[in-house]
Amino acid sequence: MEEYRYPEIFVEGVDSNKYVCKVSDEYVLTETPISDECYGHIIYEDILRYFDLSNPVLRKDVIVVPEFSDEELLKGLLIRKNTELCLVEIKGYEPYVYPREGEKIDIRDKIGFVVTNKYEVRVIKSPCKGIVVFVINIVWEKPEKYILAVVSENDARQITIRKSKRDSI
Repeated sequence: MEEYRYPEIFVEGVDSNKYVCKVSDEYVLTETPISDECYGHIIYEDILRYFDLSNPVLRKDVIVVPEFSDEELLKGLLIRKNTELCLVEIKGYEPYVYPREGEKIDIRDKIGFVVTNKYEVRVIKSPCKGIVVFVINIVWEKPEKYILAVVSENDARQITIRKSKRDSI
């Protein structure tokens, strides 16, 4: 069985106990800020605070690490401030979502399904094309829901993040 690796989010200018900082031309994961361009770690669901929902865009630059692990190098996605978001809501008695962060989807792809109170299954298809950058599970609302945020392929820059050798992250 494959071990699940949790995604992590880092937001520009946020104080935290873990940072991704740009040093020269590389990104470094560290416990303290080491440059002027640093992104602080946040709790995953808190990313909603950095959305402008009236005009779906990001309010700050964000780095998403789809699979955070103990490896020396991590793959991440850098999404800049004011990037347009396509938000997809999957809501119901028992919602299920297929894509994960970093995966490409196309218009009309099956991205999830909902089991209703009557145990009917409703398939959810994507209204947009691009890269899934956030899959936010809002379990405290009833009925439960997921919000998927998708950006254009041109708006999600792939980066490599090196772990700092002097920190114990």
